Amino acid sequence: MFPCIEIHLEGILRNLNILKNACEARGISLSLVTKVLGGHHQLVGDLVQKAKLTTICDSRIQNLKIFQDIPAEKWLIRSPMLSEVSDVVAYSDVSLNSEPAVLKALNQAAMEQKKIHKVILMYECGDLREGCYTDELAELIAKCDAMPGIEVYGIGTNLSCLNEVLPSEENMADFNAAVSKLESQFNRAFPVISGGASSSIPLLLADGLTGRINNLRMGEAVFLGNIPVYDKPFEGAEEQNFVFPRLQEHLI
Repeated sequence: MFPCIEIHLEGILRNLNILKNACEARGISLSLVTKVLGGHHQLVGDLVQKAKLTTICDSRIQNLKIFQDIPAEKWLIRSPMLSEVSDVVAYSDVSLNSEPAVLKALNQAAMEQKKIHKVILMYECGDLREGCYTDELAELIAKCDAMPGIEVYGIGTNLSCLNEVLPSEENMADFNAAVSKLESQFNRAFPVISGGASSSIPLLLADGLTGRINNLRMGEAVFLGNIPVYDKPFEGAEEQNFVFPRLQEHLI
């Protein structure tokens, strides 16, 4: 007998519905980050269907390829490698970006495939994982607007991933100010303003995610019931969703 992990779908759904309802009550959509599941097609399909999800996110394009027949918008939530831009355009609807060279390559791949690839451009809010400041983002938007294969779908930010910088009213106000300046400069409202991940839950529940933020990307809190960095569950969370069953004594 090989070791196995029991996956408790009902507990995951409980967490997902709690967080999705909390987001929707505040005008925010929840995009499910699926990377912990390693391309588990059946589970992701069940979650999309049962929770009525519209977006799934992953950091591996090979997983998004597995999910192609699942009816949800698919996001690659990291900057694509230059060597994989063709697959990124083929198997993801949206990717997170902050590099001009990558955007240029995505545009070329999109034109070759006769597609429009959507991008969320990342704003640097202090965690130093990825992103640009306002003037740099303005230059990227202008470049993207000249690319026939690219659509600027939104602006995003990432916190609590590399340097454990927590979402706060201060850095979210900075993010909102940057978004407002860019929307005014380009005379349009971007459809998606993605303001963070599972670490944003305390601020979300305290009604601190205001302004233009209308999306959060969540994985750990959904699957493990845990708020990253704070390392504690949210109210009502189910934490025992992935369990090693106790082996019978006679098995070695």
